Amino acid sequence: MKNLLPLFLIGVAMLCSCSNDDGVNLPAPYPEGFLGEIEFVKTFGGSQNDNIISVVQASDGGYVLMGSTGSVDGDITGKSSTDVDFWLLKTTPLGEVIFNKVYGGSNTDIAASLINTKDGGFIVCGYSASNDGDVSGNEGFQDYWITKLDANGTITWEKNYGFAGIDQALRIIETTNGNFFTTGFFDVSASENQGNDDGK
Repeated sequence: MKNLLPLFLIGVAMLCSCSNDDGVNLPAPYPEGFLGEIEFVKTFGGSQNDNIISVVQASDGGYVLMGSTGSVDGDITGKSSTDVDFWLLKTTPLGEVIFNKVYGGSNTDIAASLINTKDGGFIVCGYSASNDGDVSGNEGFQDYWITKLDANGTITWEKNYGFAGIDQALRIIETTNGNFFTTGFFDVSASENQGNDDGK
């Protein structure tokens, strides 16, 4: 018991020190004025599978939603086949549709991440099995597909990267010098046979 007494006293001292915040102000969990009340609820899409994976606020206060769609009806315009494509939707601050656009080719194109860019546009990454339409190339099966958009959702440039296997870009960031860094995974068994599913 004597050997346990110092441990007991240390534990009590730690509890006492934890109970005193020493004047430290912890940040509030929500912004000032946040009441947690629903302002509006909207649904968007068509008759096939449609999903949104990223939402960012545009410089005009509206919202830009990015996902993928297989629909050719409902809110989706400019699409004539049920293969899955990148899908971008721009709304007003109250959720009214300003425009929506689809990007891709004749095979499956899945969006994974969207961010604002310093020039006022957007960049999206994901993966593509297409080699036509908006997609300029394909190294085999699925490739990283990175698409740069202006503020109106028009493609300013696009790039694909990959090998003969499953290569999927999952996240993208803009660096301080205006370049972009993307991460995901690629099938290295199709690249010098060094293994499988390593980070890129």
